[in-house]
Amino acid sequence: MKLFEFYRGLSEEDIPKVEPKDTVEPVEPEEPVEDEVIDVEEDGRVTDEFRTTVNDGFSRFGCSFLFNVKRRNETQLLDLRTRDTNPRWQTILTNKITYVNGIINAQRCEEDRTTTTVVPPTTQTTTTVVPPTTQTIEPSSQETPEIVASVEQSFETPDVIPEPLYQKDDEIINIDSVQSDELLGDLQIDLEKEIIRQLPEVQQRLKQFDIDAEKMSYVIPLTLEAKNFMMELEMNGVKLPYLMLFYENTDTLYNAIKQNGYAEFNKLQPLKNRVNYKEFWEWTKSLWENSNTWLKTKLRGTIPEFDKSTIIP
Repeated sequence: MKLFEFYRGLSEEDIPKVEPKDTVEPVEPEEPVEDEVIDVEEDGRVTDEFRTTVNDGFSRFGCSFLFNVKRRNETQLLDLRTRDTNPRWQTILTNKITYVNGIINAQRCEEDRTTTTVVPPTTQTTTTVVPPTTQTIEPSSQETPEIVASVEQSFETPDVIPEPLYQKDDEIINIDSVQSDELLGDLQIDLEKEIIRQLPEVQQRLKQFDIDAEKMSYVIPLTLEAKNFMMELEMNGVKLPYLMLFYENTDTLYNAIKQNGYAEFNKLQPLKNRVNYKEFWEWTKSLWENSNTWLKTKLRGTIPEFDKSTIIP
């Protein structure tokens, strides 16, 4: 029995439905048409979900959100063109970029060059400038802050985690409306790219347990709260493939926790079902709160190949 099943008292009918916000139409400039938003919905490739996401993100976070969306799609497009694959997605990404550029021009957004640096798809460099702190009088007090900063910066812009649209998981009322086909498709492209980069033994073990890009796309953090939580788990050796596997092997997991020993590898079964986002993260939070010590000391080493995974960050 999963930990969250004790709290399933409310039915979906009791949950208030929130109508989607009206799309915010970009402000038309007084000058000619060249600054107007280019609407490519006629092609059938820029969906209403994408336009709603972009406009809601702009209303919440401003121009920086638009440039983040643009850079992410440009990075994906460059990767597909380099590998000369998936022409349909190349067309979709091109139209997305065109649409976002239209809003950027209409709103006269200017990119902050001090915080936005274009990086190659395979690198994860940080754009935060850390002033030198090595010539301080108290070196011992400076060591810990420097280490923490470097770890946090390495998780600052993970390739497969999208720009959070919400602050907390409670803000997501209807997960199906957030996990649109378009979003899941983008995530699966990013995840497939990361899986291909893994060591052969990591890829083989993921395949053995049927953990693929499609299943992973449904549990990738969508809020700032979930993103930060995932960062904390990763820094403690709790990798996402471990969590997904034990989510469907709770008997083996709970038995290991009860005995304060390692999980029996030969009893672990491959994934069979797609994981529900909200239920998965509620279960993970409860597991972390109640079995924190076991996760930190007994999880690592159960599947050495998972320990080598670098899919996130």
